[in-house]
Amino acid sequence: MDERTGRGAPDSNIPPGRNKLKTEIDKKILWVNKLYYTLGKQCTELWFQMQTNKGDDLRYSKRMHLFDINWMYPSEFLEKLNNRTTLKNELVFDFDKDDFHGEPVLFKMHLMELKKWLRKEQLPHTYWFSGSKSIHCHAYDNRLLHLHPLDRWSEKQRILRLFRADPQLKSESTTITCEYSKNSKTDNYKIPVDIDDVGWILKKW
Repeated sequence: MDERTGRGAPDSNIPPGRNKLKTEIDKKILWVNKLYYTLGKQCTELWFQMQTNKGDDLRYSKRMHLFDINWMYPSEFLEKLNNRTTLKNELVFDFDKDDFHGEPVLFKMHLMELKKWLRKEQLPHTYWFSGSKSIHCHAYDNRLLHLHPLDRWSEKQRILRLFRADPQLKSESTTITCEYSKNSKTDNYKIPVDIDDVGWILKKW
């Protein structure tokens, strides 16, 4: 990161005077750092944008490159920056409860099958929830980094379909709600969840 402008990939440390994760914005700054450097291996051009949704009125801002954003200090701007593109090696599993006839038991069984597969493949992964009717799982497979784009999208699509997830999320140009950001539809933060303890989510449904 450029110390003068604050632009560039966010540093792994919270700026001086902010040594505690007091806000979701602080968490977002740290997560984007981990996403770009550790999980993404600096191999993907990440883009961010703002999305608002009032009724049927869905609006997007222009996309901004990761390096053109000031990540130095938490701000209202970073708070509103709630969408991002995905990584080349990122698999985004978007599971909707309606795909399982609204049955919590079937839904949880499916999540457990995915968890078993991810552990077998030894893929880093996290689960996220933002108050909607779906749970997202993000997994990172470095084998995808070395494939031609068409082969990479084909392989992503194959895996997503294998687990009945949305195959449209195969492309790195697709935007998703950014972690520790407000979902434009629910106005709730996208937060990490423990997949072994999703009972409280299923009860809300």
